[in-house]
Amino acid sequence: MKTIRKLRLVVLTLSGVCISVGGLAAKEPFFEGLGGYQRKITTAAPEAQRYFNQGLAFLHGFNHGAAIRSFEEAARLDPQCAMAHWGVMLAYAAMMTGQRVLAMKHIRAMVAEMPADFLKKNAL
Repeated sequence: MKTIRKLRLVVLTLSGVCISVGGLAAKEPFFEGLGGYQRKITTAAPEAQRYFNQGLAFLHGFNHGAAIRSFEEAARLDPQCAMAHWGVMLAYAAMMTGQRVLAMKHIRAMVAEMPADFLKKNAL
């Protein structure tokens, strides 16, 4: 039971780290010709959905940097969109060059920005 709680905390921490990387300041452009793959996510911002799909396309093409920027833009547009943060973490984890430290920073920053009542209500 303790192991599961620790694992959940690590995953939550990893997804928050990715926001603090600093790429959230500049707006990522939309790119055409990346394919038609889409995955419906829960978001209040239609643009966040489009950036998420673009991030997936880049991720599938092993363009991790562009995927991270797209997922970060989706997270900037809708900070409550869990899948955008998941995408950032996944793209950093997919990079085999030690970028996991940046992913951890993003997760910590995301968790730090969450309201306390939200964390209490949605505790794992």
